Amino acid sequence: MPDRRPIVPWAMPMVAITLCSGLAYGWQEAHLTSDQVRFCVDRAAQARVEHAFGVQVIRGPLRTFDIDGIAPEAVLDPSVVVASEDGRTLAGHAERREDLGVRVTLEEPRAITRGKFVIRVVYGLDLAQNPMLSRDGALWRLVWTSPRAAEGIDAMRVTFEFPPGPTEPRPVHPDTGVFNTTALSTVRRTPEHDALDIVRPHVARGEAAVWSVRLDPKAFPEVKTPRLLPGPPPPPARTDRVRELAVALGLVALGGTYALLLWLKERAYSRLAEARNATVRGLLPLASPWRALLAASCLVAGVALELAGRPTLGALCVVGAMVLGALRAPVARGCPRGPGQWLPLRSSEAFVRAGSSDQWLDITTRKGQGVLLFMTVALGLLGWLLGYVDPQAPYLVALNGAALVPLLATGLGRQLPPDPATAPVPILQALYARLQGNQTLRAVPWGRIPTGSGHADELRLLVLPRVPVQGLVGIEIGVAWNCIPSGHVGVPEVLVRMLDGSKAASRMRDLAPWERVVPGRRPEERVVSLRPSFDTPEATAELVEELGQKLSNGEVPGASRSGLF
Repeated sequence: MPDRRPIVPWAMPMVAITLCSGLAYGWQEAHLTSDQVRFCVDRAAQARVEHAFGVQVIRGPLRTFDIDGIAPEAVLDPSVVVASEDGRTLAGHAERREDLGVRVTLEEPRAITRGKFVIRVVYGLDLAQNPMLSRDGALWRLVWTSPRAAEGIDAMRVTFEFPPGPTEPRPVHPDTGVFNTTALSTVRRTPEHDALDIVRPHVARGEAAVWSVRLDPKAFPEVKTPRLLPGPPPPPARTDRVRELAVALGLVALGGTYALLLWLKERAYSRLAEARNATVRGLLPLASPWRALLAASCLVAGVALELAGRPTLGALCVVGAMVLGALRAPVARGCPRGPGQWLPLRSSEAFVRAGSSDQWLDITTRKGQGVLLFMTVALGLLGWLLGYVDPQAPYLVALNGAALVPLLATGLGRQLPPDPATAPVPILQALYARLQGNQTLRAVPWGRIPTGSGHADELRLLVLPRVPVQGLVGIEIGVAWNCIPSGHVGVPEVLVRMLDGSKAASRMRDLAPWERVVPGRRPEERVVSLRPSFDTPEATAELVEELGQKLSNGEVPGASRSGLF
């Protein structure tokens, strides 16, 4: 009895397998693995270029092969030879595409289904009529661009063959024209030809490699193209006298202005330093006029070198101008003071803050900041205008603007030695306001008046308890100055003055036995110097209040409640 089971479940898998087989047959995969080029040039500069494209076919058949980047003026040989790794030779033909590429069509695509194949494509170039061959001084330069790589290629080799000439061919950089030391090249010279092998380690995907070779024109005696032949020497360039005169006058004006500004800056700064018994010093130990002239000369030389196309040497000259024009912090002279007397002052007379420096070439003053803003805007406008003449001009203007640093950022007013009569005012005024609120202490500004003068040359603060202990002369608050690279920093200092052998001296020995006792203004006076735990007005006021409490009459020395001792 026949089997009547349905056949549909068996037929559907067969149909699916058939469809998948058809789709798989239409799928193909091939990869470009290499490109070996032979570039032969004869004595008339006619080139024959042969490409050997290595292709690995993973799944075929491979019907066509596209090449992108062959020069439009190239004369294409339509015959293409395909060699397989097993020794077979196949045929194909090459033709131009509408997008200026070249398509190689294989005549037996079913023979290229899997394996490695070499596709040889040949075309000719007339280098004598092509701009890729040009004059390079007394020699010629050939700049040829290979077809664009569809995939990354390792170790691409190009062999150039030229007629023998007195000078061997050399690979050069396509942009700079100097000898290309990074190229892996080998020269073989024979009586028949000069062969130059150049290997590029890697050509990236989609990249069109550029090959540049310098040639001896004597190897091509049959070339009669006028643009390649040496012509009459060009006429000497006419010198633009007006431009040269304008540049020279501009450089002279620049140097004179810079030297004048440096001299004026140091002159004004020297006057301020002289009032503080200090000496101005340059970064280099030279006299002021000579430093200004040498700095201006370096600046002018730097700008001139930059205009002549030597920016590195020009930058070094600008740095030299900065070094010559810079000023160091002044050095205070140890001048002894004349006789004077310490007297109490009214607060309105004592706490007069020093006026700001009137130096317009000092970046720490308002005038100096205004000058900096003006010069910055002026240099920006100058660079913007000169950018239309030379794209590098804005960068050179910014570089040369660094010469303003010695003018504005050295020789600052805050680097001068502080005035003992006005510099301590901010610190002492804050302490005076704090101590005025203490009912157990009396505080008064304390100034030293030189003999024959009506103005104090040093300011301190004198503090006494309302009922001082026997022998206490006073508690003076002064300001000691620490020198740092950017200026001076004031630190409060407390001096306790007492008579030798007095009750006050005994209490101070109990309060601060570790402190050294030094002689005072009078033979019988002794002084103990104390520093607060923190260099702030608040800590100083706490220390003075604690001292006033311990040195008041009737107070028994003991442990400090605030922990200042």
